[in-house]
Amino acid sequence: MHARCRRLRHPARTTRRRARGRRPLAPDRVGNCPRPRRRVRRGHQQHRVRPARHARQYESGLHLQGASGNNQVLDLDSHGNRDPRKNGESADGLAVEEGSGTGNVVRGARLWNNSDDGLDHWMSSSPVLTENSLARGNGFNRWDPPDFTGDGNGLKPGGNGVAADHAVRNTMAWDDAAGGIVDNDNPGRHRIERSTAWGNPKTGFRFDRSTGTLTEDLAAANGTNASLGTTSTGTGNSWDLGGDWSFVSTDPTTITGPRARDGSIPSSTFLRPTNNSDVGARF
Repeated sequence: MHARCRRLRHPARTTRRRARGRRPLAPDRVGNCPRPRRRVRRGHQQHRVRPARHARQYESGLHLQGASGNNQVLDLDSHGNRDPRKNGESADGLAVEEGSGTGNVVRGARLWNNSDDGLDHWMSSSPVLTENSLARGNGFNRWDPPDFTGDGNGLKPGGNGVAADHAVRNTMAWDDAAGGIVDNDNPGRHRIERSTAWGNPKTGFRFDRSTGTLTEDLAAANGTNASLGTTSTGTGNSWDLGGDWSFVSTDPTTITGPRARDGSIPSSTFLRPTNNSDVGARF
């Protein structure tokens, strides 16, 4: 067996599965490894997912799809998920998409090094609240499939012209392959509050195809810090205040390391402005 596959398949477990008459897991197209089961939850109502760690899944780490409402995804760590079938395009850290249902909340998530995006609400027609969360390093080709197509955004609230009024609060996106927090052609009325985009090569906050309201957000060292177009508005953001922005710390070790005993993301001075301005996310 290929060395990379040993984490995914244990001989004793395989024996037990076959003894129960289950079919062995089918190989994927990379390295003849067994294909891990996708964490897809369809039509779920009033569920709480906590705590959870979804790593190295085939496609998205956790996927809520269809009619699915009043779910809480709390303290999720989802990373290293990849998509050999579509060359990286469909493996997000967390996907709440292609459905409807009010009351869905994502809180305390850390979504990193996934082949597509950190968080994706593709064609979701109902609002989702995301807060106190992190997305970093998404959309890079770490698996070497041909013609890699991962999008590489930290958070992508929507897509394909389907309107939904998503909200993002106290959340960071940094060092992703493309953008930080982007509307992805969702024409809804988004609310983006006290969030940070740093070091993304494209746009930190892109809401030029929606009617968004951005308040007290912080963007620095992105290709373009903010693009709001003619329909979105902003007040009290770093680009409204102007000037150069420096930080107490640019070392993410604390907030990306072990969680606190209660499962929360540890407190840190990471990306906290040295001038003490009351903008951006705080942990």
